[in-house]
Amino acid sequence: MAMSLVAELANARRGHAFFSFLQHNGLELGIFGGIIASALATTDNAQPWLPAPWPALLAALPGVVLLVERQFAYRMRSAWHEEFKTRLRALERAVAYERIQEPEISRQLSALELEMNRKYPRPTENVDSATT
Repeated sequence: MAMSLVAELANARRGHAFFSFLQHNGLELGIFGGIIASALATTDNAQPWLPAPWPALLAALPGVVLLVERQFAYRMRSAWHEEFKTRLRALERAVAYERIQEPEISRQLSALELEMNRKYPRPTENVDSATT
């Protein structure tokens, strides 16, 4: 029965690792794209080479990336998934190597899930903290 608990912990950890990777790297890619778009819009301003709407769209992209990051809190959510993954790995090791009994691990996992649910970054919290 403990092996099914180890498998459950491992699956949850892999899921949180995937979302942490996706949110962090997606944000970094968006920021890099914003920098490139800004550079292209700047060069077009010096020597026009793009059709009419493109320089304005490219110039607006960095602001859109920042607005999306601020609204959806990708960095904070990535850190949240990273913390959850690390704590799940610790529980996984406790089951596998410390021979902690299933009821105790179940209680610890339930407490961890409740705590992490309270810590989850919500957009309203992010907007409030950004305006103060």
